[in-house]
Amino acid sequence: MNTIFIAERPTQILTALALIEDLGLSGDVQILVADCFADASSVVIRFSEYESRVSFRLVATYGEAIDIAAAELPAHLFIHWDVGFGTQRRLKRLHRQNKGSRISLFEEGVGTYRQDIYPAIKKLIFRLIGLPVNIGGSKYVDDIYVYDKKKYVSSALVRPRFVKQIEPSLASFIEAREAQLISIFSARDLIKSLEESSSSVCTIYLSSWNFKELDLEELFPKNGVRVLKLHPHCQTRVLRDDILVAPRSLPAELLVMIASRIFDVVTVYHSGSSLPLYINFENVALINLKNFKDI
Repeated sequence: MNTIFIAERPTQILTALALIEDLGLSGDVQILVADCFADASSVVIRFSEYESRVSFRLVATYGEAIDIAAAELPAHLFIHWDVGFGTQRRLKRLHRQNKGSRISLFEEGVGTYRQDIYPAIKKLIFRLIGLPVNIGGSKYVDDIYVYDKKKYVSSALVRPRFVKQIEPSLASFIEAREAQLISIFSARDLIKSLEESSSSVCTIYLSSWNFKELDLEELFPKNGVRVLKLHPHCQTRVLRDDILVAPRSLPAELLVMIASRIFDVVTVYHSGSSLPLYINFENVALINLKNFKDI
């Protein structure tokens, strides 16, 4: 069976692979990766070397990936995003051209559970004209696969007929492939530096798309190991000797998982990251900066 997944971020690639494994998919399975995050082309090449049963292909944008799917007419298409005018137009075209195909959603991150993708007025207008206002609300989607079925069912205003749980958890999937993923995301040097540190304390800052270097001075403590992990879509370059800069494509879940084993205390600052959905360690404090108006 011809199956296509579309991904825009590193963690979405991991979720696609977890689903392929969970569902026992075989045959012609492709993952189309949009070239919109740091080091995407190299990451795709390295995934291709490790995952021989899956074909990886780098494309320019998410929209182009859906257009490719419309041309190739897969029996099963997995996407992570079904809101927006452009997406609805493309999904309608795909549905019309290949009525026998199945369109599924898979978890994209914290956005899958959000009820505030659009402001109240726009949400009302979109619902009146039949446009989805939450992930999973499109009439062209058959089902959705999520890591937390109960959370999704309780949060989605409109959802597909079928909501399915992804097994195992993302953390378990990453842990099982840790060595491989460290290589794929070029993190060996970073991990070595963490392991060679004599400190028992580590502070990690996960930036949003709009990163300001001044944030480092306000958040990072004087002591301990300090790690900056920029958002994979962030284009800012940071060159400093007093902090460790993680590869931008490195999944934060993998970074925090490793840090939790090396250090006694790990503090992670983030701005609405998906990380809290997937990681929970007793020695890791996750601090959402969006909860602090003065920061």
